[in-house]
Amino acid sequence: TKGKNNYSSIVELEKNILSDHNIIDTSIVVQAPKDVMSCSYNNSAKNVRVSEVCDGILNRARLDSFYDVDSWSHHTRNFDMSLGTRIHGSMLSLQFTQPSLLVTHDSRTEELSNIMHIPRITLNEALSCTSVYEMLENMVFDYTLYDERRSKMARMLYDIIKASGLKATPHIKNMI
Repeated sequence: TKGKNNYSSIVELEKNILSDHNIIDTSIVVQAPKDVMSCSYNNSAKNVRVSEVCDGILNRARLDSFYDVDSWSHHTRNFDMSLGTRIHGSMLSLQFTQPSLLVTHDSRTEELSNIMHIPRITLNEALSCTSVYEMLENMVFDYTLYDERRSKMARMLYDIIKASGLKATPHIKNMI
C-alpha cells in the first residue's frame, strides 16, 4: 500500500480493537490534528474520525493526547501493552520495556518497522484477526534482531555525536 491512505481500513481496525471485550481498560492516544486532539479533553466525538471510530464505545475507552514525552510515557506505564498504527507510540512503549505491536498500514510504517525490527503486523493481517490476542500471536518480532539493531543505531548516533565534538549522554553510551 505504497503511499495509499487506508483510512476506512484503519477505522475498521480501530473499531475491531475497541469492540474486543477482552480489552478492559483502553486509552486511545490521539496523535492527530488539533480538532481531533481537542476531543480528548472532553471525551466527546465531535470530530468525524473520532465519531466513526468511537461512536457508542466511548464508555469503554478514554481519549488522551499529550504535548510532551514525559506525560505520554508516564501514561503509557499504566497499561499492559501498546497497539496501534503510529510508529512513535510503538517506539515509546518499547523504550520503557512495554510490549508493543505496530500495525503497519503504509510503506513508511512497513519500512521503518522492518529497519528497526519493531514488533509488527500488517493492516490486512490485523483485520483478518478475530481478537487482539490473535494479532499478538501473528505478529512478526525477533527480540534478538530488535536489540542488535537498537544497539547498532545507538553506536551510529554515538559516533556522530563524538565526531561532532560533543559529549554523548550516559543513556546513549548504555545502549551500545
